[in-house]
Amino acid sequence: PTGVVTSDSPCTVQSGETNCTVILESTHQNIPVSCLWRVTPDAPILKYGCTFNGLNTRTYSWPHASTTRVEQFDLRGHADTPPNTIAAYNSGALLAQTTVTAVSTVPPTGVVTSDSPCTVQSGETNCTVILESTHQNIPVSCLWRVTPDAPILKYGCTFNGLNTRTYTWPHASTTRVEQFDLRGHNDTPPNTTAAYNSGVPLAQTTVTGQ
Repeated sequence: PTGVVTSDSPCTVQSGETNCTVILESTHQNIPVSCLWRVTPDAPILKYGCTFNGLNTRTYSWPHASTTRVEQFDLRGHADTPPNTIAAYNSGALLAQTTVTAVSTVPPTGVVTSDSPCTVQSGETNCTVILESTHQNIPVSCLWRVTPDAPILKYGCTFNGLNTRTYTWPHASTTRVEQFDLRGHNDTPPNTTAAYNSGVPLAQTTVTGQ
């Protein structure tokens, strides 16, 4: 079996927009079905469309507004229309692949604030800090707690731009400082260091309990 996949990549996210469109075209021979699969390190493998008759034209609406975003599409051959699973992807014959790119003219931005410091009162073991963040020009922003003596922790994400989180300070030592980073993502990320590192840095703040 053979196949070819092409696109009109790159596309450009214009000012005031959050996506752009890429046209993918594929053809195959000597196999019943071919499917396009999106294969991107920070997102699940996704079946993006199949065809029996050899020609497949798909419009990929790019849901990203970070400065530059690259995604890979594999064309795989199958005996019949496969389910949208990793096992089905792996069982297909690799026919061709391409990368598609979106470039934004508007960089993502974000702000994070807090009402820090908070004070642990006599007889109490914690106090509460309110964190508020906003973002623009990227689909998702997440607050991450980044403290030298503790694992990186995803503390909350939002799609709609405004994120309000109450951080209950679990420390009763005389003074405690923790850092929160606001990072932009293309989708809700897992709570992993790799996902934190792949995010776009937008803003950061420190919060203090005393």
